[in-house]
Amino acid sequence: MVSSDDTWRYSLDGFTTQLSVNAYFGDWGIRIYYKIPDKYLFGNEKRKNENWSALTIGYRPNKQWYFSLTGNLLFHSAGTEYPNWRLSQTNPRHTYVSIENNANMITFAARYNISFGRIFGKTKRSLNNSDSGPAVLTL
Repeated sequence: MVSSDDTWRYSLDGFTTQLSVNAYFGDWGIRIYYKIPDKYLFGNEKRKNENWSALTIGYRPNKQWYFSLTGNLLFHSAGTEYPNWRLSQTNPRHTYVSIENNANMITFAARYNISFGRIFGKTKRSLNNSDSGPAVLTL
């Protein structure tokens, strides 16, 4: 990644890693997600994204309802870190924010899907795929 202007030019090689594993057992689903923080270049500032991990257990009793319980940041005991480097030669800066208790959050979600297909009527869909005549067109 390259960022440039009349007075400065910076480059940053990036590498992002995310791991997601999903497993389904009938109406139940389990998802494990892990993201390693990556650095990115924005103008003349280099920033680092937050780390993230999650373990989700979901249940779908029918087509409309879905329930899930998620544990966020379970695998990050040190919390979340947000470093930021301003690469300006005239006004350089380095900031570091750390939220130490930003881990082990549990969230519950309930989702209901609504279908308006019966209200507006179903449209007939057909595929007419036929051909006749020679395969080569001559004029």
